[in-house]
Amino acid sequence: RSGFDGIRINDMEEFHHYCHFVAGTVGEMLTDIFSYHNDISESVSENLSNYSESFGQFLQTINILKDPLEDFESESAVFIPEEVLPGTHDDIIRELEIRDPDTIIEGMKSLLEYADRQGDDARNYIELIPENSEIRGYLEVPYLLARATAREIEENPEKVAQGDLAVEREEVMAILQEAGNNEGLDQIESDINQKPLEIK
Repeated sequence: RSGFDGIRINDMEEFHHYCHFVAGTVGEMLTDIFSYHNDISESVSENLSNYSESFGQFLQTINILKDPLEDFESESAVFIPEEVLPGTHDDIIRELEIRDPDTIIEGMKSLLEYADRQGDDARNYIELIPENSEIRGYLEVPYLLARATAREIEENPEKVAQGDLAVEREEVMAILQEAGNNEGLDQIESDINQKPLEIK
């Protein structure tokens, strides 16, 4: 729901709908654009449509998780659904105001699990693209950055409440270097999940 106090999301169904309109539709639009590219066959295009929603859902969920403080301070919005919180939106607002992470961390656990499920299908979306296609690298960059961000959220949840969470610049550069290099998305992702990716 929205109003004077900004957006508040009640449950996961509402969260899913919100992410769809903000980002899921972008995934669908990209798929429509890709279908006109020479690298994308008709059969691949049809399969991409099965996963385009998840690609957008994954990126948007991580985007919400990485900086709830910014959303609250700039828009008075709380996108973490009340359903997954141990308390209420009022509780999370109080904790955001005093930078106390406990309620936020509990809410993030459920959303990280949701993001991980969406991320599996987001990876399927990318892997349908031929490895030698420039589109592949274009999609891998935001996907891998989101995976790196998810790792940081999981390892340093207190930084989220403080508004200090970020993927280090060196890792961003390493991801830009590795994305689309055809060495295997699974291996790059596995490396990122374990520790920050380093420039080779």
